[in-house]
Amino acid sequence: MSNRPSASKIAHYFIHVRLLPSGCLKKIEIPAAKAFLQRQFPELTEAMISVEASHSKTIALSHPQIQSRFVQMMRSVSDLDTPEQISEATLAECCLRCFISHHIALVCIELERRFREQSGLRAVNVLPYV
Repeated sequence: MSNRPSASKIAHYFIHVRLLPSGCLKKIEIPAAKAFLQRQFPELTEAMISVEASHSKTIALSHPQIQSRFVQMMRSVSDLDTPEQISEATLAECCLRCFISHHIALVCIELERRFREQSGLRAVNVLPYV
């Protein structure tokens, strides 16, 4: 399994997966996070960052590289930073939260796939606990 994200996986950094009270998952695009991602990684073209992008197109950056830059931005904020620097750290955190929200949903769906037949476990039963 490669750490190089496909074009469609890049959207995981600006689309947040939210659990609704009904138990359904809703994907919410966050335009500020998308614009921030494009500013931080200008090598990502509009076609690569588009939600409708080709699934087979891969990107030269790896998930660890993208995530490391975001974590570094979050950790480097101090009380003396400008509002712009603080805002960038907040957007970096937002991008990471979006990415994590996708993985939480995917793990819950995988658990359902593996255990539904045996135990009746469904992703909607697990999601409220994570």
